[in-house]
Amino acid sequence: MERILFSLRPDDAAAEDVGRTLNEVCRETGLGGQPQQLDRLHVTVNGVGDHAGFPDDIVQLARNAGSRVRFAPFEVRLDRIGSYSAGRRPCDLIMLEGDAGVLDIVRLQRALAAEMARCGLGKYVRRSLFTPHMSVLYRARPLAPRRVGAIRWTARKLLLIHSELGRTRHHLLGEWPLSA
Repeated sequence: MERILFSLRPDDAAAEDVGRTLNEVCRETGLGGQPQQLDRLHVTVNGVGDHAGFPDDIVQLARNAGSRVRFAPFEVRLDRIGSYSAGRRPCDLIMLEGDAGVLDIVRLQRALAAEMARCGLGKYVRRSLFTPHMSVLYRARPLAPRRVGAIRWTARKLLLIHSELGRTRHHLLGEWPLSA
């Protein structure tokens, strides 16, 4: 399966902070699992579907939508870690926070959704409650939410990513600087 998604990626320093924080939490709690590779860390802004083959036409529409988004750079701040289980999937460990930086991710998602609809991708627009998060560990046992040292970075680019599901590979399909 081929997943297409819009996302934000932490800068290298923030990705390293995620790795250190995750190691610390695992050491303190005895938590195991499969950590996300640091170069694949991201916060999904909106998916553009899972497809049986590479969807060239949808990718072109997504590129058009991404190029139209106008949104100023903003600080992302993640300072809680806990588990989340989606349906039959194993427990995912996620980091999330409800501060202004995460609220800006929600606002960015709304701006992106409007452009996706204008470009013919309305059926992929997220209509359910959107909780910005970063998945950092898979196949872990549940972990009660807890505070961690804040992971911060300035979101400066909106990315369009192709994820080869099950192969742990991400390919950059497009990137656009955030600017008002």
